[in-house]
Amino acid sequence: ECEPGYLHSQQRRHGIRDEYHLCSCCPPNITRLFASMDMYIYNSYEDCLVIDQYNFYCEKLVDFGYEQYEYLNFSKNGNYSKQNLNYWSRKTYLGLGPSACSYFKEFRCKNFSDITKYLIEINKSKKPLKIERLSEKDIYNETIMTGLSISKGLSLLEVRKKFKSFYSYFKVKVKKHLGLGNLNLEKKIIKVNNNNKYFTDQIASDFFKI
Repeated sequence: ECEPGYLHSQQRRHGIRDEYHLCSCCPPNITRLFASMDMYIYNSYEDCLVIDQYNFYCEKLVDFGYEQYEYLNFSKNGNYSKQNLNYWSRKTYLGLGPSACSYFKEFRCKNFSDITKYLIEINKSKKPLKIERLSEKDIYNETIMTGLSISKGLSLLEVRKKFKSFYSYFKVKVKKHLGLGNLNLEKKIIKVNNNNKYFTDQIASDFFKI
């Protein structure tokens, strides 16, 4: 796991954390474990990444009654992680403790990761955090990233309403990835094709405005 501010997929999915963390703050996740075992789960040859086992485990979990509600998270009977869905839906959330992040009305706060500095500020009755205001481009990029990562997908109408200045660019990317078979379009909502879910980060990053 790492902070939400990392938009570039390779950082976000490779589990970069601050040094003081000895383990992930989240419960063990089956597919994250598989994806981290590079030499055992898949191999590279001729610049191609073999992901058959990732797809196999995803299919088996679905066969056993689990729902893949986010491309690396599963649940049964609608018992989704509220923490995860708040983040993916870009709703307000509050993070407590060193290195935790919070989000409120397009402002993101990150608490100091150094626990000593964190406690010093607390003892001074000061806020131990840094605040950033997200730009329109930041919000657009995060909307794409989070929308394509969850099972309900990304609404074309929502993007058109919120990001008029980026919509023409967005439509070109949608057409490209529909043509490549990376996305499915149904009722004005785009979703990552089941066979390409492992590449969700790469697909989303192609939509980003840099």
